[in-house]
Amino acid sequence: MQKNQITLHFHIFIFLGFILSISPLAEERRSARLPPEYTLQTPSLLNHLSSTTVLSTLYASDGYLWLATLDGIRRVEQQGDQTFHHYRNFIGESERLRARKILEIWDGELLALTLENRLTSLTRDSSEFQSAYRLKNIGVSIEEVVDAYFSASNHLWLGYANGHITLIESNNQYQQIFSELDAGAPTDIFGYGDGHALVSYREFNL
Repeated sequence: MQKNQITLHFHIFIFLGFILSISPLAEERRSARLPPEYTLQTPSLLNHLSSTTVLSTLYASDGYLWLATLDGIRRVEQQGDQTFHHYRNFIGESERLRARKILEIWDGELLALTLENRLTSLTRDSSEFQSAYRLKNIGVSIEEVVDAYFSASNHLWLGYANGHITLIESNNQYQQIFSELDAGAPTDIFGYGDGHALVSYREFNL
């Protein structure tokens, strides 16, 4: 019985000795694989926005940082921000712009999705956001839009509350893609590969 205990202790000692002998090497290898340290901090340009709820950001081709907030669309500038608090609808009335997503589409046009699931846009030659006329004029619905994605292949994908998806090409042609899953409204649209898009629903993933 005593011999077994001695043997057991000896094996444990050898095992622990092996671990201690390789631990510096393992630690050195782990350290070599670690990425450089990153620090999350607020840029000085955005310090004045500490109390602002930002739902979406866009660094556009015009060189400005655009923020979608509950108080409108904000363009961040060195000399002071410009905020678009309202947009003009089809009948010329001014409505409050509460934006939850912003993206850049063709020709530098900015597309903003509101909390009311409407699409508004700002073209390069305009000084205010308006209802998305370009899409409306080609027959695309700009109401009940729950998500939008603009791909690297210049395709605009729109997801609707009824579960349908609309794909708009740069030549203003579009096609509707009807979901047969009866999964409700899409929750997210994002791209992968060459011009493809994945659509996430509440109960299914495509």
